[in-house]
Amino acid sequence: MNAALATFDRLPPTLSIKIVARIANLSIDTIRAWEKRYRAVVPQRTHGGQRLFSTEDVERLVLLREIVASGTTISHIAHCSTTELRGMVRVASGDGESDDADVMRILKAVRQHDVPVLCQELLMVALVRSAAEFADDIVAAVLTELEHDTEARHTGELLLASALVSISSTLFDKYRADRTATVVTLTLPGERHAIPPLLAALVSAEAGYFGMYVGTQIEPADVEALAKDLDAAAIVIHAGVESYEHMQAALRLRDQLPHARIVLTGRGGRLAPADFVTASSLRELARELRGFGIA
Repeated sequence: MNAALATFDRLPPTLSIKIVARIANLSIDTIRAWEKRYRAVVPQRTHGGQRLFSTEDVERLVLLREIVASGTTISHIAHCSTTELRGMVRVASGDGESDDADVMRILKAVRQHDVPVLCQELLMVALVRSAAEFADDIVAAVLTELEHDTEARHTGELLLASALVSISSTLFDKYRADRTATVVTLTLPGERHAIPPLLAALVSAEAGYFGMYVGTQIEPADVEALAKDLDAAAIVIHAGVESYEHMQAALRLRDQLPHARIVLTGRGGRLAPADFVTASSLRELARELRGFGIA
C-alpha cells in the first residue's frame, strides 16, 4: 500500500458491454434497449461494431437504474443530463433508507470475502454520490460496523482498502478535469490505514484539484521532497490517533513548505494549534479545500 498510485488520466471508452452490465447491475439486453430506443447512452464503436463504454456511460446507467427502480419510466428520464440524474437519485434516497441498504450489501460482501462483488457494490454506490457523501455516509458507516465485529475487523478493513484501490481509477475519472493545483494525501509513519487518505484524494479531486494518494507511513523527508517536486498546493495528512510525533512532523512540514497548505484529518488534528487547518470529516475537508480558492 506504500507505492504511489500514479496519475489517473481520463480513460478512453474501453469497457465492453459485458463488463458494464456487471458493474451497473443491468442485463445486456436492457442496456442495448436503452441505447437503441431512448439514446440514454451513446457508446463508441470499434471498426467491427463492438460497443465501447466510458466511465461516464457507466455512471449514467447506474443512475438510470436507480431511478427506474423507484418507479419512473426510462422514457421520462433518458434525455436528462447526468447532473440532473444525480439530483433525482439524491432526492429519492433522502430518507436515509438507501444508505442503510447499501451499507448492508457492502458489509455482506466484506464478510463473505467476495472481492468482485465488493468492488461492484462500492462502485455502484460511489458513482451516484459525491466523494464526500460516499466517504462519510457509506465507507465510514461500513468501517464503524466492522470496528464492532472483532472477527471481521482486520480482514474486512484490508478487503475494503484493496477494493477501493482497485476501483480508484474509475472513481478518480468521475472527477477528472484539467487541473494545475495538486493535493497530496498520505499518512505518516505509524499510521497504516490507507482508506482515509485515499478517500481524501477523491474529495480533493471533486473539489477541483489533482488529488494524488501517495500511500501510508510516508517519511516526512519524502513528503517534503514530493511536495516540492509536484509544487503541491496542499498536503492532507490523516492522523487516526493523537500523536505528538505526528503533530511535530506536520509543523516541520509547514515550516519547510510555506507555499503548501498542511491539513490534518482524523483525531490527531485535536493536538493542532489554532492556526492549523484541520478537518474532522471528509465533508469538512471538501469545504476547507474549496475555501482555499487555488484549484
